[in-house]
Amino acid sequence: MKMPFSHKNWGSLNELLYNPLSLTGFALVVLSASLYIVATFFSSVSGSHGGAYSGLITFIIMPPLLILGLFLIPIGILWRKRSLHRLGLEKSRFFIIDFNIPRHRQLFLIFTTIVLFVLILISNMSWQAYHFSESVKFCSSCHTVMHPETVTHKLSPHAKVTCAACHVGPGAGWYMRSKLAGLRQVYAVITNSYPRPITTPIHNLRPARDICEQCHWPQYFIDDKIITHDYYQRNDENTHGSVTLQMHVRGNSGYGRPTGIHWHIENIVEFAAVDPKQEDVPWVKVIYRDGREKIFVASDDPISKKKLAMLKIKKMDCITCHNRPSHIFRSPEEIMNLLLTVGRVSPKLTDIRAIGADALASDYKTDAGADRGIAKAIRNGCSNSDPQEVAKAISAIKKAYHQNFFPKMKVRWDVHPSNIGHWRSKGCFRCHDGKHVSKNGEIIPRRCNLCHTILSQKSKDGLRFNINGVPFIHPVDIDGEWKTTNCSQCHKGE
Repeated sequence: MKMPFSHKNWGSLNELLYNPLSLTGFALVVLSASLYIVATFFSSVSGSHGGAYSGLITFIIMPPLLILGLFLIPIGILWRKRSLHRLGLEKSRFFIIDFNIPRHRQLFLIFTTIVLFVLILISNMSWQAYHFSESVKFCSSCHTVMHPETVTHKLSPHAKVTCAACHVGPGAGWYMRSKLAGLRQVYAVITNSYPRPITTPIHNLRPARDICEQCHWPQYFIDDKIITHDYYQRNDENTHGSVTLQMHVRGNSGYGRPTGIHWHIENIVEFAAVDPKQEDVPWVKVIYRDGREKIFVASDDPISKKKLAMLKIKKMDCITCHNRPSHIFRSPEEIMNLLLTVGRVSPKLTDIRAIGADALASDYKTDAGADRGIAKAIRNGCSNSDPQEVAKAISAIKKAYHQNFFPKMKVRWDVHPSNIGHWRSKGCFRCHDGKHVSKNGEIIPRRCNLCHTILSQKSKDGLRFNINGVPFIHPVDIDGEWKTTNCSQCHKGE
């Protein structure tokens, strides 16, 4: 039998590398390193990492392939040496390095240089992989699942803040925790087992104050904020009105007792909700800065100690109220008020406020179906109006639909209610409903001026203004019902 190698040349590097494992490893190293270097060069020249898929291949797939190849090369060499040893072609399984031999010194220098290059390359790969895995492109690469969040994020006040900055935050611990959780999400995407819509609120997230207060500092929000809400009534004239509010944001300026909305952050407030959306809150506990405690229980539906023990007590933080800081899904009512206010839709179109809102609120199964339904509803409802204004309205309303409604994921405004305010969800009135009472009879108040003062209100009767505040007048006469009924019971967003 003819042996493939002889005693005299068994130790040559070529012979040791000539095995399937090492050759495969070598091919993986050369391929992944070459592709990574070329991709990195072009991204540095262009200033962009390219699309989501190219980034996934370059920064997520290539580094593990390189490392796998590096492992396969020495494993193959050891396997080859062991095979030669069994054939009796080698007396020892271990390398012998003698620096007195020039060839050994040369090989050692080459090997050290290659190792240093590979270490630098792997370090760079790891760094780039870390940054790419924290980028918006990476998070939005699951197109169908994350499409609603991607679109609304681009239109939000936090559009220039990365997903990871809010969902992960700083520190290696939460980075690793998020990536491990991401493995479950990848599995759900691969197996098509993710819920539609994505269930919110998301549990086991990092405490909001660890995240939000990297930029915001509610204790030092000293000044109030002035905001104006424009609205249009559901009638032929689309009657315009507006309310200007002085929001008592405030905080603790360091010069006295904290007041205003951010009082809830200065003091510890705990609550228990009986529903997943945290809309029904029957139990509230306040721990004041001086250590005093008060417990308030809903008087209309008191909760038993046994049932309370089964509920999870949560600490109120930023997200308790600001639960849609980036992924905002506007209701048809909000969309039409906004489009009419900025002039994208003409208020001269008869009853367009109602027609547009009804068209948006219809249950469409696909985006294409929504386009057809919206166009048909507006053309039929505004058949006697200016055709150019009708076409402009159709275009604007279609665009707004695709920015706020996502049929594939069954996402729209009423799936993810916003807790800011109290217009189309309970919001503040989850606790401030005048029905939460302590043992000594103290009530969590339901006074409007706790959070805001109405500086002016414009209606069909004209403009009323007073720096000290004006009483609210409902645009439609409902005989004072708004004083005892939550806004969201009528204003469902449609």
